[in-house]
Amino acid sequence: GRKLRVYYSPHLRIVQSKDGFLKGLQESCPTEIQEEPLLKEREHGDFHGLDTEAQKAKNPDVFAKLHSIHLLDRYRTKMPNGESIE
Repeated sequence: GRKLRVYYSPHLRIVQSKDGFLKGLQESCPTEIQEEPLLKEREHGDFHGLDTEAQKAKNPDVFAKLHSIHLLDRYRTKMPNGESIE
């Protein structure tokens, strides 16, 4: 009598994982499925997979803003081909 709730982000890889997961469930299992946009990750663009030294070498100006003592700079600065926290 229990219901399984599945919340997932709108990222394609997550949607695909969710679909595979649901295929493995028994059809008799009552399930509530809901996309939750707040589960999105920030897109790191050109910085994806790079450690801090490599990010700094790739784009020192953006790196400096992302690590600034000024919180508004950190909030608004976009990673190259990526997103800001904003």
